[in-house]
Amino acid sequence: MEDPSSQNLLLQFVLLFILTVLNAFFSATEMAMVSLNRARVEQKAEEGDRRYIRLLKVLENPNHFLSTIQVGITLITILSGAS
Repeated sequence: MEDPSSQNLLLQFVLLFILTVLNAFFSATEMAMVSLNRARVEQKAEEGDRRYIRLLKVLENPNHFLSTIQVGITLITILSGAS
């Protein structure tokens, strides 16, 4: 039987790893949205690509999307610090 403190430590490492991966995902998403080529997105949307049509709808109000990403990053950072 393992020591309860070592199980707790393992759980904290796993939680910290998951939070770090989520933080990386949100940060990468933010950078991808900021660096998009809007002209190419519009061209692909006009060609009928559904993914680009949805992406264009998100780009119509980028502040809303980026604010949501920032809240996610901040929340994950707080949770990482608390663990």
